[in-house]
Amino acid sequence: MKDLSQNFPTKARSITKTVVNSEIRKEIEENQKFFKGTLGLQPGDSALFINGLHIDLDTQDIFSVLDVLRSEARVMEGLRSLLIESPYIHDILKLNVQPSDSDYAVDIRNPAICWINNLETDHKYSSWPYNVQELLRPTFPGVIRQIRKNFHNLVIILDPTQENAAELLSVAEMFYANNIPLRIGLVFVVSDEEDIDGMQDAGVALVRAYNYITDEVDSHSAFEAVISMFNRVPISGKLSVGDVVKVLEKRFPYVEVSSVLGADSSYDSNRKQGKAYYEQTGVGPLPVVMYNGIPYQREQLDPDELETTTMQKILETTSFYQRAVYLGELATDHDVVDFIMNQPNVVPRINSRVLSTSRTYLDLSNT
Repeated sequence: MKDLSQNFPTKARSITKTVVNSEIRKEIEENQKFFKGTLGLQPGDSALFINGLHIDLDTQDIFSVLDVLRSEARVMEGLRSLLIESPYIHDILKLNVQPSDSDYAVDIRNPAICWINNLETDHKYSSWPYNVQELLRPTFPGVIRQIRKNFHNLVIILDPTQENAAELLSVAEMFYANNIPLRIGLVFVVSDEEDIDGMQDAGVALVRAYNYITDEVDSHSAFEAVISMFNRVPISGKLSVGDVVKVLEKRFPYVEVSSVLGADSSYDSNRKQGKAYYEQTGVGPLPVVMYNGIPYQREQLDPDELETTTMQKILETTSFYQRAVYLGELATDHDVVDFIMNQPNVVPRINSRVLSTSRTYLDLSNT
């Protein structure tokens, strides 16, 4: 094989005269079909796996491969020192061990979340590939794969009347405008009083305006209107009812604003649910940004830091999905969000007293 691959031009004439057994030809075709379906490998492509770890031949060299072999050998020697038999070592190596500092996530399958886009159904993403096997296709390092699946979900929980609400929404708008493969959801935490007048409360007015535009047009248009409302707010200022009314009157001049925003408004869905969801999850003080249900740290909510952290999380999580696809745990016909929410780190409520990340380990090395 080494001689043929290195001296192929000089061997080509004699190779073409070789008669190939029909059984070998059939086996090769079956292999090509199998690896194309499972790993996305085209006929003639190559792939290298060490203990199930995909080694990218475009970015790795012999020294980095040697480091991987040494790392795997150390793990296997440690397992062998515990008198674990070889067949079981192979099964243990395939386990996805949760790191000690694993982040807990909350369930994002809640009707209180207003999703402004959906990668799987929106026409905007119709030209993207749909098959999850695209995750295994080799790409340049740092490239974010555009696949029509909701692999990456960003949820922003905010009080529209807070000063920093506009900054967070502008980052969300940037992600959407630049076709980042990110499903974006909003949870508005406003007053949950029964008979509140939106003409007197800016937060309630925004929620009712959002619901009205979503019903009349779509969720993306409602999001654009919300951005326009916040663009009217002066620097270090707060959203007012006037900002909401002005945008609503400009976009829908024929509508009676008081019927949309007033106390008897029929566009009041999700107003109480938003606050209830926020209180139920226990994610801390507002505003809160979550990636696949995992809350960001407070220092990561700065607009520049939020953008960088989110892009980094997308790249880091891709390897988790690649592993799941490779092991057959995630297929194209599976619901990706259900798959994410069924992971062991997803909890109904984040309680810092209960969910302490410090762990104690039992030393078995001398037994």
